[in-house]
Amino acid sequence: MSDVRVFGIRHHGPGSARSLSAALDGFAPDAVLIEGPPEADSILAAVGHPEIEPPVALLVYHPDEPREAAFYPFAEFSPEWVALRYAHSRSLPVRMIDLPVGARTESDDETEPEPSDPLGELAEAAGYEDHERWWDALVERRRDPADLFAAIGVLMTEAREGRATPPDEEAREAHMRLQIRAAVQEGYAKIAVVCGAWHVPALRRKVPASQDQATLKGRPKSRHVATWVPWTYDRLGYASGYRAGVVSPAYYEHLWRSDPDEVASRWLLRTAHLLRAEDLDASPASVIEAVRLADALSAMRGHATPGLDELREAAWSVLCGANDVPMRIIERNLVVGERLGRVPEDTPQVPLQADLAAWQRRLRLKAEALERTLELDLRGDTDLDRSRLLHRLRLLGVPWGRLAHVHGKSGTFHEHWRLAWQPEFSVTLIEVSRWGGTVEAAASAFVVHLAQNTGSLPSLSQYAKDTLLAGLSEATGPVMRQLEDAAAVATDVGELLDALPALGQVMRYGDVRRTDARAVGVVFETVFARACVGLPAGCASLDDEAAAAMAKRIDAVQSVVTLLEDPDHRDLWQRALGQVADMTSAHGQVVGRATRHLLDAEQMTTEEIGRRLGLLVSPGTPAIGMAQWLDGFLGSSGQILLHDDRLWPLIDAWVAGLPAETFDDLLPLLRRTFANFPKPERRQIGELAARGTSRRETVAADYDEARAARVLPLVRTILGLPVEAL
Repeated sequence: MSDVRVFGIRHHGPGSARSLSAALDGFAPDAVLIEGPPEADSILAAVGHPEIEPPVALLVYHPDEPREAAFYPFAEFSPEWVALRYAHSRSLPVRMIDLPVGARTESDDETEPEPSDPLGELAEAAGYEDHERWWDALVERRRDPADLFAAIGVLMTEAREGRATPPDEEAREAHMRLQIRAAVQEGYAKIAVVCGAWHVPALRRKVPASQDQATLKGRPKSRHVATWVPWTYDRLGYASGYRAGVVSPAYYEHLWRSDPDEVASRWLLRTAHLLRAEDLDASPASVIEAVRLADALSAMRGHATPGLDELREAAWSVLCGANDVPMRIIERNLVVGERLGRVPEDTPQVPLQADLAAWQRRLRLKAEALERTLELDLRGDTDLDRSRLLHRLRLLGVPWGRLAHVHGKSGTFHEHWRLAWQPEFSVTLIEVSRWGGTVEAAASAFVVHLAQNTGSLPSLSQYAKDTLLAGLSEATGPVMRQLEDAAAVATDVGELLDALPALGQVMRYGDVRRTDARAVGVVFETVFARACVGLPAGCASLDDEAAAAMAKRIDAVQSVVTLLEDPDHRDLWQRALGQVADMTSAHGQVVGRATRHLLDAEQMTTEEIGRRLGLLVSPGTPAIGMAQWLDGFLGSSGQILLHDDRLWPLIDAWVAGLPAETFDDLLPLLRRTFANFPKPERRQIGELAARGTSRRETVAADYDEARAARVLPLVRTILGLPVEAL
C-alpha cells in the first residue's frame, strides 16, 4: 500500500518552503509530484544545472501560436522549487501533475472567480486586515514546522466546506488525482504531492477514477512545448498582475536565506548599507534603535518575531527620519527587488533566441531587469553593432532598449539608450521567430513585410529610417522600392510633409552609420519639392484641429531643413513659408507659425512683423483671427515678447482694448497659448504687464552710469585688457 502525503503550500512562500524541506527530509519519499504543467517534465532536470539561477519560469507555448503562452515562475524560496531541487539531489522521479496547458479551454479563462474570499473571512475572524498578513503570521514566520501541513489540511477543508468548485478548478483537481493514482499503480511506496494549499482537501478526497475521467472527457489535446526563461522579482510581485504573486519577493528571499533569529537585524543592517550607498545617513546606533523598535512593535502585536510591517515601520521612523523618499529606495531594492534570473545556455531555444544570446555575449550586453543607461559612440565598431542590434529588436517588437535624449550630449554619432529586460520578451522572440532564425534575418523579413502591406508614405519613410538604423542591407532595396512607388503617386500635402522628417534623418545620419543613403536622397528631393509646392494650398480652409496638426508639420519640416543645412532646401522652404504667411484665407495659427519661422530665419524683420500685427489688430478684423495668429506665432516660447520692444506694446494694447464679451470668448485660447510658456517666461511677461512698460524702458530707467563704471576695471582684468583700455 502506497503512502501518499499531500503537502499544501503557498506559492512563493519562504515559510512554506522551509517547512516543506523539513517535511520531505522526514518523509523520505521515493517519488515527488508537483502542481505544475506536465509539458515541462522533459526539462525538469535543468533545476540541477550549475548555471541556473532563480528567479526563473517555465514557459509553455504552442509552436504555431506562441502568443498563447503560459508562465510558471519560481524563486529560490518557492516551495515547488525546493521540491524540485530535493528530488534532483536524490535522483528521485519528479513529475508535474496539473492539467496540461494544451487541455485548457477558453471557457476556463472566462470562469468567474468566487465572489467571496474564504481565507479573508478566516483572517478577519483571527483579527487580521487581510489573508496575506494572516497567512504570513501563521505560516511564513512559523519556526516550528511540526504538524503544519496537517493543520493546513484541516483549515482548507473547513474553508472549502459548502463552496462550489468552478469547472476549471474541478478539471485541474481531477487530473491531479488521476496522476496520483497512476503513481500508486506504478508501485511507488512513498509519494509526496506538493500543491497549493487550497487543493489539499480535493486531492485527499476519494473519487472514483471513472468520475475524474468523465470530468476530463472532451478536453482538447494540443502539442505544447516548454522551456526555461529568466524571470524577475518585479514580475513575481503581486503588483505586476500575477495572481499568485507576492508583495515582497526580495524580503522573502532574505527570509529564506536568514536564520529566523537574525531576520530583523540583518534586514535593517542591509537597509543601512543601502542608504549609505545612496549618500544618506544611517549609523550603527540607528540600526540598533530600529531593531529595538521592530521587536517592540512585534511584541505589542502578539507576534513571536518582527514581520515586514514592523521592519518597514522601524526603517521609516528611525533610518529614514519619517521621510518617504529614502523609503521608496528601500521598497524598490529590499522589499520588491530587481533581481533577474539566469538559465543555462543549453536550455531549449528557438534559433532566434540562440542568435540573440550569441550577440549579447559578443557585444557584452547583459540582459538585466534593472534599468540602466547605455551611451554609444557610433564611430566604434562595437557600439555601432550594439546600436544595430537594439534597433533590430525594436523592429521585432522587443523594446529591450529605449532611445533617450540627454541634454548636453548630442551629435550624429551619439546614441543614449535605457535598457531593461522584461521576461515577456521571450514570448515575443518565439512569436517572431517565424520571420527568420537570426535577429538580422527576422528583422529584415519583418520590415519588408510591413512595407509591402502599407501604402502610407509616412509609414514607409519610417520603415526606411528603421532599416538604416538597424543596418538591414537585405531589406533596403525592397523597402526603398515601396517608398519610391508611394512617393510617385502621393498627392496629400499632409502625407508629404509627414514623410520628410524620417527621410531627412536618414540622409543626415547615413554616413555616420556607414550606410548608403543616396536612394533615400532621391526620394527626399522629390517629396520635398512637391511638399513645398503644395504647402500653400494645403494650408487653406483648415479648421482648428487641422490647423494645429499643420502647424506641427511645419515645425517638423523646419527642423529637418535646419538639420540638413542645404541652401537649396532652405530657399525653397522659405519661399513656401512666405506664401503661407501672406495668405488671407488660411487659418491664423498656420499663418502665424510660418511668420515666426521666417522671422527666426531673418527673412522677415521685426518692423514687418509689427506692420502685419498692426493690420490684424485694426478695427474690423475679427478678434479670433488675431488670437489664432498669436497662438501660431508664439508657439511654446514667449521669449520674443520679452526681447522685442515693438511687439509687446502692440499685443498688450490689443488685449487691453478687447471688449469684455470678446475677451471672455478669447480667454481660453489666450490662456492655452501662454500656459505653454516655461514658468520663468510667464513670470517675466506678468511683470511686464504689471509695469506697463517694455523691458528696455525699465532697464533704461533704472540704469546708473556711475555704478556701472565702477565694475569696468574688474571686467578689463578678467578679459586680460589693460585697465585703462576702453
